Order: sequence, then C-alpha cells, then structure tokens
Amino acid sequence: MNVKYIGMDVHKEAISIAVMNGEGKLVMESIIETKASTILQFIQGLRGDLHVTFEEGTWAAWLYDLLKPHVTELVVCERAHSVDEDPVAEVCRQFGLSRESFYQIQQAFQELGFSSFQSRKRGRKGPVKLSGELLKFALAQKKESPTIDPGHLAALIQERYGIAIHRTTVLRGLKKNTARDDAAPRLAAPHS
Repeated sequence: MNVKYIGMDVHKEAISIAVMNGEGKLVMESIIETKASTILQFIQGLRGDLHVTFEEGTWAAWLYDLLKPHVTELVVCERAHSVDEDPVAEVCRQFGLSRESFYQIQQAFQELGFSSFQSRKRGRKGPVKLSGELLKFALAQKKESPTIDPGHLAALIQERYGIAIHRTTVLRGLKKNTARDDAAPRLAAPHS
C-alpha cells in the first residue's frame, strides 16, 4: 500500500508542503501558490492514500472544503502551543481574546516582563507648561523681537535647552504671562 503523509503550512501567498512516506521518511518538500488549481494539481500528482494535515487559521475552512474529496484523511489541528498544558485556542476562548491578541501579549511579556502589564500614562510625556527658566527665555526673546512666531520660539527652546515644546504651549505661556502683566495695577504718572 502506498501511503503518504502531507503536512501543509498555509499562508496567504504560499503553502509550504512536506510529504513523508509510510515509513516516515521525507520524500518531498515544495512551496506552492495558495491557489485552488495549483493545490489540486499538486495533490493529484501524488499517488496512494493521502493523509493531509494543516493548522487551523484563516484559510482552514476553504482548504478543507477544497481537499476533502481528493484525500483519504484530512486533519485540521490547533497550533502546537499551549499555556499550562491548555491549547492556546482554549485559553483565548476562556479569556475572550483573539489568538492574534494572545501572541502580541506573549511577545510583549517576553520582551518587557511583568512591566508589560502596567498601565502607561497616555499623552504627552514632557513638560506641558512654559514656566521657570524656559518662560524667562521665551519672554526675553519676545521682548527682543515682538513679532517672533511661537513655532520659532519653540525651536529656539529646543535648540538651547534640548526640550521639545509645542508651539501652542509657547503661545499659551506667553498669553497667560501677558494677561498677568496687563492685570497688574499700574501707578499713575504724576501730573505736571
């Protein structure tokens, strides 16, 4: 009896195929296009009892329907990964995750450890107000050149202090300080 065991690694563009004989010896390896006519041509070129297996995934249902009439046995298996001996697909079902999300979380954990689970503050990481020495610098520049653009001022702050501040932050800081100066009581000039 001529038995062949065929393993397929299925992807959008191509399928990697390994074929073993009944004794478990690798007799053929091939990469073919993920296209119905190409796949059927490959399968029909093999003789004997064909036992095919591939992992579940995006193409599994389509490939199953395509191959079922042409092979002796067809097995769709889960990925060969587990979490505490439970298949990844089952763990994902229990926790309401997609497998893609699971693998992204797993990769983050491998790279960052437990810190990957800590919440990170969203939004700007740097200063949000123009104050202190930066404010004094901006005011001095504005006094020297009253028509200076806030974007240019932000660039000067970046150049001098190495701190990136958005032009809007510069504009708000200058307006707030100017409003304070305008609200300050002024002494009346003596009448002559």
